[in-house]
Amino acid sequence: MHDFNHLLMGIQGHASLALLNIDSHDINYEHLKTIESLVMSGADLTKQLLGFARGGKYEVNVVDLNQLIQNTSETIGRTKKEISIHRNLEKNLWPVEVDQGQIEQVLLNLYVNAWQVMPGGGNLYLDTQNVYIEHDRYKPYVSMNGRYVKISITDTGVGMDEKTKERIFEPFFTTKEMGRGSGLGLASVYGIIKNHNGFINVYSEKGQGTTFNVYLPVSGKAEHFAQNKLTIDDSLLFRGSGTILFVDDEPMVLNV
Repeated sequence: MHDFNHLLMGIQGHASLALLNIDSHDINYEHLKTIESLVMSGADLTKQLLGFARGGKYEVNVVDLNQLIQNTSETIGRTKKEISIHRNLEKNLWPVEVDQGQIEQVLLNLYVNAWQVMPGGGNLYLDTQNVYIEHDRYKPYVSMNGRYVKISITDTGVGMDEKTKERIFEPFFTTKEMGRGSGLGLASVYGIIKNHNGFINVYSEKGQGTTFNVYLPVSGKAEHFAQNKLTIDDSLLFRGSGTILFVDDEPMVLNV
């Protein structure tokens, strides 16, 4: 996977450099933009395959999920303007210990899934909540009781029947037409949440939209995090000029 990503980076870099030297009206401009887009799709698919195959948490930190949802939903809102996003984020949400990159991947996968089932546009509702799960309440999803953060992602799309709902987390299962989905998005979502000792469930009816509920256990460092959360003032950052040293063991990357 590492070597494959280097190949993708080389293609992406050379396409981007070529774009710097041509006008947007050039006959090859759109071809190069398409190459960039396809490389990004390939990189996303590689990330999903890697996350699904390895299933590990790579860089775990205490994270404010409200801020993460705010940032990722603003990103999807800028690119999918036909969707209206509604946020209901609980104040003083308990912190969780997660790999931020993987949870971002979970959220973006669920947003894109919602967008794809609302072809004419619609509403996307994002909710967070502090919950206490009592023993055996969510069997067979979870065996541990205690404090969890619940994220609910609800769309007003086409919904699912029971047969589809039972299979949506299976690898390579997809109801999308050829070229619109690999069938790995929701499988990787399930794997990432499970590997964070959380769980996910889904409620849906045909024609009535879908809700995905993600539960992540609260960090044992919650109180420490709350006491040490800092706001950084941009005016305090040092700025200056200097030399940048770029080091890489791949000639292809260095060349770009």
